[in-house]
Amino acid sequence: MTAWIVFPLYLAVLGWAVVLGRRQTVARQGQDALIERLSRESPGTVWLRIFVARPEAFGKGVKLQAWEARGVLGIDADVIRVVAQLSSGEKVERCYPRPSAIAWSNRSVLNGSSLWFTLGRGGDALHVCADAGMRPPMLPQASTDLYRNIAGGTAPPAPAPFALEKNPVSWVLVTAFFAAIAYALLDELFLSNAMLIGNPLVPVMAVVGVLVAVAANVLARSQGVPVLESALLAALCGGAIGAACHPLAKRIDQWTAPTGFMAHDYVLEPGGRLHPAEAGADLPRLDFSQHADYWVRFQPGSTHAFELRRGGLGLWQLNKVPFNDRLRAFYEHGATAK
Repeated sequence: MTAWIVFPLYLAVLGWAVVLGRRQTVARQGQDALIERLSRESPGTVWLRIFVARPEAFGKGVKLQAWEARGVLGIDADVIRVVAQLSSGEKVERCYPRPSAIAWSNRSVLNGSSLWFTLGRGGDALHVCADAGMRPPMLPQASTDLYRNIAGGTAPPAPAPFALEKNPVSWVLVTAFFAAIAYALLDELFLSNAMLIGNPLVPVMAVVGVLVAVAANVLARSQGVPVLESALLAALCGGAIGAACHPLAKRIDQWTAPTGFMAHDYVLEPGGRLHPAEAGADLPRLDFSQHADYWVRFQPGSTHAFELRRGGLGLWQLNKVPFNDRLRAFYEHGATAK
């Protein structure tokens, strides 16, 4: 059951990565062709690599990148030229007189590691960001330098980096992430004495994690958190809350159980697997094959008692304390341990 859910998700992520990688390659090749052509046509112009986005598409929707195309920007003595080609094949070519209307763009719709500025006004406006290639940490500095080259001495300071702790939604998401991780680790490793039989919660954890991530991303974007920060916070919160579903479900199942742990006899099979001694009993099979060196000293067919509990969620849980004590004694004292 788990494989049927996880494998399609893996294929979807892999397919998305392939499509995104192909898009990046095609965009880079188009940018290289523009540089080569324009350098021949206008040899006296300095052509720089940039990212380009039109106002109507800038930051639109949920995505990890704000740009529509990789383009080039040419700086002449009296004019700024921007040339790009969108993935649809549409060409974008604008000319702006120097000094041109230029202003830093709204950071709330941006990839947090980038600095964008706007050239022109109205229908001729374009959002531009320096393209630092494979050096993402250099994007803010490269955009700042490009802005100064265009605006000259009138260039205002670059916008301050986004601060997670100053946005209430991002602060709540960070707090939720640490709270969920702390609860999951504390309950699972230190407070709970029960071990879940099998992995019945993996699909639930995956679904909850995805739903929380989508909701968190939408909420963060609606409250001005930049694109990259929104995506990362959403992924972290989704993963943490999805993981916290495991110990939480065990607790709910424990609280709704009609009785506590009850002892049941199991018959050992080769390899550390066991089945209920009572034929037809509504009990799960047990698989301790990871401790085969412990079970090899017992004869197949021998009977062993385990304490199990089943609550309102229908989850089978094993009291791991007695079994862990036996394992600890075995690994500490060897075959003489009982």
